[in-house]
Amino acid sequence: MKVTDIDKCIKLLDNAEIANLRDFLVFQRQIAIMDENKADTKQITAIKKVLNANTKARPILNSCQHTSDGSQFICEGYFAVLWKNYNDMLDGLNQVDSDQSIKFNSIWKSYEVVDTIEVTDDELLLIKNARKYDKINKYSYLYVLNRLFRSSYIADMYDIIFKYIDLKSARIYASENESEPIYIETDEVKIILLPCRCEKCEREDQIEKQKDFLNKIKGN
Repeated sequence: MKVTDIDKCIKLLDNAEIANLRDFLVFQRQIAIMDENKADTKQITAIKKVLNANTKARPILNSCQHTSDGSQFICEGYFAVLWKNYNDMLDGLNQVDSDQSIKFNSIWKSYEVVDTIEVTDDELLLIKNARKYDKINKYSYLYVLNRLFRSSYIADMYDIIFKYIDLKSARIYASENESEPIYIETDEVKIILLPCRCEKCEREDQIEKQKDFLNKIKGN
């Protein structure tokens, strides 16, 4: 463990935050196991960072939850990602039994879906460069996948899941209402994304801003 990690353990112990100390040590143990096996730890580190930042009000969301059939998933409140097959990296998160977990199957396609969305090459480029876009346009938005999202939100999604799947070949479902969720499915995962409310003027303004950004990163 790094000195900063040890210092954090001491601080948690001094403050009698035993549950938080245990969660931290379990996560560090999983990182150590993955390091020993020469496994990439970037994804689980990104997941932990995003969940820590956004789920303080509801500790259950800072956890690996489970469906009744044992599938693992995370749910931050504005997104959910379910892994169809067991993934040991998620063992580093706090574990919540299925009877205490959010009922993932009840929110999967809970809105009527009528469209199948095809991801364009420009959208893939925007998603891949969302972190860069967010730094240039702080607190801005991206209009991708027929929805309006915070650019920081798309950057987080890229770090925790989009870079690890083939989004181009994914099955993406949505309703005509751009305020309702979209559902993404591959052979490995199911993803639910909640968008921001989008007015026509906002969408058109955002698309123009994105064109300028795309031209810059393409070198046009």
